[in-house]
Formats: sequence, C-alpha cells, structure tokens
Amino acid sequence: MNQGIEHSIILIDDECVMCNKLVRFIATADSDDRFRITGLNSRPGKILLNKFQLEKPGPERLILIEQQFVYEASEAVCRILIQLKNYSRLGKFLRFIPAKFRDQFYYLIARNRYRLFGKSKLCSLDEKLVKKMLR
Repeated sequence: MNQGIEHSIILIDDECVMCNKLVRFIATADSDDRFRITGLNSRPGKILLNKFQLEKPGPERLILIEQQFVYEASEAVCRILIQLKNYSRLGKFLRFIPAKFRDQFYYLIARNRYRLFGKSKLCSLDEKLVKKMLR
C-alpha cells in the first residue's frame, strides 16, 4: 500500500453480481492502489453514509468518496476510470458526454442489473482482492 496516500472509497451494492465484477476489475486495474471498496450495507458503508449525510441510497447507486467530496452514478464511474492507468482515456472521453445522458444510461443498467447479471448473498472476492475491501 502506498504510504501517505488517502484512498478514495467506493461504495457498492453488496448483493449485485455486476458490482462484484466491478470490484474485481478495479482491484486488478488499480496498480497505484488508490481505491478501497465497501458495501452500502456494510458497517463501514453505513458509517460513511452517515458521515457524509447521504440518506439511505438505493442499491442502484455507486458512490465514490474522493478527498471528502462525494460523486455518484456516471460521474463516479468516470472518476474511477480516469484514475486507472489503462482506462484514463475512456473516463475522460465519457466525461465529454453530458451528465444527463450518461446518468440516463447508468440508471438504465442499474435498474436492470439483477435481471441482467444476477444477485448474490455476499460479495464474492477471492483472497488476493480482499485488501481492497474497507472493513
């Protein structure tokens, strides 16, 4: 882990297979060790939601906390991609699309994610990825 770096925190749906795949993707692509991840319903997740006064967000929300600022939905996705070396250009490209359209697409996928990808009871990370989890 990089010393002196404040990690950005990603809050995800605890039961979403797509979100579990996102965790795997980020853990693999995050060569600079910038992110920590926790579930919206986990103990750390609930503490963070309370700290940032985020009223019970729906499970379709992806939240990024970065240097005490909160980003959600497509803006969170763009900011995450920008910080991943091999995906930075994609994140910057997506930011050129107006947020209204990005968010419409984001919520279309988010509302249908269980039907498209399924649901799991627990986040299914293998041991090499557990270091990304905020506990």
